[in-house]
Amino acid sequence: MKTVLRFWQTKWIHYSSPSPEELQALIKEYDFHELIEEDLLDTYVQPKIDQYDNDIFVVLTFPKYNQQTRKYLINEFNAVLGKDYIVTISTYEANHIAKIVEQYKADLAESDIKDEEAYKVSPYYILYTTIDEMYNKTLKAQAGAMKDILMLENSVSSNDITQIPLHELMKKKANSTFLKYTFLPQKTILMEIQKACIGFYDGDLDVYFEDLESKLDKILTNSMIMIETLQSITETYDETINNQMNAIMRVLTLLTAITWVLSLLMSFYSMNIKVPLMSSDSAWWILLLIMFSLIILMVFIFKKKKWM
Repeated sequence: MKTVLRFWQTKWIHYSSPSPEELQALIKEYDFHELIEEDLLDTYVQPKIDQYDNDIFVVLTFPKYNQQTRKYLINEFNAVLGKDYIVTISTYEANHIAKIVEQYKADLAESDIKDEEAYKVSPYYILYTTIDEMYNKTLKAQAGAMKDILMLENSVSSNDITQIPLHELMKKKANSTFLKYTFLPQKTILMEIQKACIGFYDGDLDVYFEDLESKLDKILTNSMIMIETLQSITETYDETINNQMNAIMRVLTLLTAITWVLSLLMSFYSMNIKVPLMSSDSAWWILLLIMFSLIILMVFIFKKKKWM
C-alpha cells in the first residue's frame, strides 16, 4: 500500500508491503543510487546507514508480533532521505506508522498554515517520529511481557512451577532474545544517523536523537532483565523437574529392590526340588509371614540409611 503526503516543500512517500513493481517504479522516479536500488530489491538487508551525495539510506529492523504463533517476525524498515523528501518502506504493515500518517493528515486538514517548521515535517523529523513511535510500541509490549514474566516468577516462589507450560516459557525466552539482538545494532546506527543528518540538514537535531538513544537503552535494558529472569525461571524449572524425577526413580528403585528379594524367595518354591516346609500345611502362611517380615526389615533399613 502506498501513501503520499505533502507538507509545504517536503514530500513523504510510505510503502507498506510493496510489490517489486512498485519498488521499481519508485527507484526509477527518484533515480536512486544503484546500491540503494540493490538493497531495496533484496529480501533482507542487515541494519545499516549509507550516505550518498543527494540521499541518506537507512535500514533498521523492528519486531512484528505474530498473533497466531505468538512469536516475533523481522519487520525490515527502509528510509531514503533527500533534501525535500523522505521515502519509508516496511516489509509488513505497521499500525504505528499508519497512526503517524493519519495524524499528519488530520493536522493538514485542520490548519491553513504552510510553514514547514509549524508541522515539524522535515525529512529527518519524520524519520525521528517514525522510529520514536516504534520504540514506544516496543516499550509498551515489553511492559506487558514483564507482567507475564513476573507471574511466572511468582509461580516459582509458590512452588507451583510445574503448572507452567514449558512451551510458553520457551516462547517468552525466544522473544526476549529476539528483541535484544534486533535492537542491539541500532545503538551504533543511531549515532551514525545523527552525524549524517547534522551535515545534511539545518537545525539542532541532537535533542531528537538523544531521546531515541535513551529509549533504545531502556529497550535493551528491559530485554536483558527479561532474559536473565527467564533464564532463572528455566533453571529453577529444570531443577524442580529433575528433583521430582529423582524422587520417582528412588521410589521405583526401592520397590524394585523389595520385589526382587520376594521374587528370589518365591523362585525357590517354584522349582521341582524339595525345599523346607514344602510338605507342611502351614507353608503358605509361614512364607507370607516371612515375606511381610522382609518387607518391614527392608523399609526399616532404607529409612535408617535415609534412602526414603
